[in-house]
Amino acid sequence: MAERLLDAAERFCSITLAEPGYRRLFDRDHPVFPNYPASGGLPDPAPSDGSVVYVGDVTEARGALDMVEAAATSSRPLTVIGRCPGDIAEQMQALAADRGVDLTLSGWLPHRKAMERVATAAIGLSLLHDLPNYRHSMPTKLVEYLQLGIPVVASDLPGSRDGTAGLSGITFVPPRDPAAAAAAIDATADDDALRADLAVAAAGLRQELVWPAAEVRAFYRELLD
Repeated sequence: MAERLLDAAERFCSITLAEPGYRRLFDRDHPVFPNYPASGGLPDPAPSDGSVVYVGDVTEARGALDMVEAAATSSRPLTVIGRCPGDIAEQMQALAADRGVDLTLSGWLPHRKAMERVATAAIGLSLLHDLPNYRHSMPTKLVEYLQLGIPVVASDLPGSRDGTAGLSGITFVPPRDPAAAAAAIDATADDDALRADLAVAAAGLRQELVWPAAEVRAFYRELLD
């Protein structure tokens, strides 16, 4: 049914894509407007408070329980920012209590406020499971973390690796492997030289990987005309 709906959309609608990985779903080429942060939308890099952070919707498939396990092994506070169903929150809190993790579930926050909290973390997490919906996608949070000058620990999936090719500061780990994630956290969280380098690189990334506002406006103006 999804394939039929996409086919109908392609025949009767104008299509734009949030990332190149979606091209495989269509027969024709369509413009890609990468879901990068808007110009001026992020706070400045900040000193590390030693914690690990995740921002985004919170589900088991997005690594909710893996994050708690990784934080427990690395003995670091964990802050999770995003919409979290009640049953997942209960599971995370129970696991955190059992494993001695200082867990903060912030819930949804406005983007700017969320990014201000992320900027103070030692590590940004993206521990997606290897599922079709995530395999070829590049999580926006990877770019946000790097543009805030913090190192990243992410699941080694084709979309994440290809979408950040050439960027430093990301350690890829096998999906659903909290021990590997914890080892990556420990290897980079207290690396002051790496954080200083990433803070310098962040300025350039904010210019290079930015929401293409002018191209988007031009596209929709053309439709109106």
